[in-house]
Amino acid sequence: MFSLSTMRLPVVERLVSFSKPLSKALGALMLMVLSHSALAMTPVNINQATAQEIAVGLTGIGVKKAEAIVAYRETYGPFTQVDELEKVKGVGSATLEKNKGRIILASEPVSTN
Repeated sequence: MFSLSTMRLPVVERLVSFSKPLSKALGALMLMVLSHSALAMTPVNINQATAQEIAVGLTGIGVKKAEAIVAYRETYGPFTQVDELEKVKGVGSATLEKNKGRIILASEPVSTN
């Protein structure tokens, strides 16, 4: 009598042998995605944040635009209104709309306690 349980298939055995490391890698990837999503939802104090923090925390802002935001802040002083970000090359109203509620304007670091 033919039985699948006694039949050994090399392809299936290979898939099973890769499944544990693959599931660990996928788990790690999911953790990175979720933690990045959590960081992206954390408010960003654009008057204190580094370019990297701005790039990670705001949607549609890459490292180059974030560096431009920091350079503008260093040249003209702290932002007093969110709309001032539109004066930075490459930052427009659509970008500000995407990040509504994520941008904090504080001259001093904000305590999270």
